[in-house]
Formats: sequence, structure tokens, C-alpha cells
Amino acid sequence: MDCFHCPHAASIARGDYADCSWQDTPCFGCECGSGADLQPYREAVRVDERLVADGRPGPADEAAALEPASGGYPLSVLASALDALLRLSPEDFEILRMRRDRRTWEEISLTLCLGVAACQMRLKRLIGREPVLAELVPTLKGKMLRRERRGG
Repeated sequence: MDCFHCPHAASIARGDYADCSWQDTPCFGCECGSGADLQPYREAVRVDERLVADGRPGPADEAAALEPASGGYPLSVLASALDALLRLSPEDFEILRMRRDRRTWEEISLTLCLGVAACQMRLKRLIGREPVLAELVPTLKGKMLRRERRGG
């Protein structure tokens, strides 16, 4: 490539074409290639400039922010869960973390030097205060749904 001989090199270096799509720059139709014909490749591949990750937000970024990822939660749910986690006492956080890791109530009670019933009650009250945290404990969430269906 002989780009350093290009008459547009100075304007490109200044950033005059920074806000333009690739097709609008003088480089798109440039014939300064060193023997390789790049034009057929340029015409065969159509790149959606909105999807190019150049660090600037674009329409594709806005659309992606509105759609939750597959299997994920909306940002509002994640934000409220994070807020609730940051407000937890250290003991409540440990109980929630250990149940999330599928540890038994006996293991949790031995680790925290509390009774099994006390650990269960703390988690039940925690979920009552912050229902969004039930999403973090899948076994508890299923148990709560079964109780609701039974009417208990």
C-alpha cells in the first residue's frame, strides 16, 4: 500500500473523516494498493457501520441496551438486586451466598455458629424484605412458587 503518498493522507491524519462511514472516505475507492485488487472485496462485503466497535455509541448500542440478553435479567432487576446486596449485613450475605452455592443448612449453621432454624429464619426474613434476592437462590424460589400454588 502506498498510503503515505496519498493526497488525502494529511486530512485523514487530522481526523476530517472521523465521523464518516468507510464508504464516504477517499480510501474506499483508492487504487493505491500494491498490486492487490481490494475493490472486489470491498464491494462483496457490506459492513454495517453501526455494528463496528469503535468506541462511539451508535444505534446498535442503543438497541442492544433495550433488549435483555438471552437468559439474563433486565438492567432494572440487576440494579435493584445489587442495591439490596450492598445493604445486607455480613451474616445475611454469608447465608445467602452459601445457599446460592447449594450448601446444606447444617454446613451454614456450623460456619456461622448459628442454629439451623435461625439461619432458615434469617434467609426467609431477608427474602421477605428484598424479594428480588429470591432470584439468587433457585431452590428457595421454586419452594416459594410451590407454596403459592398450594395456597399456603
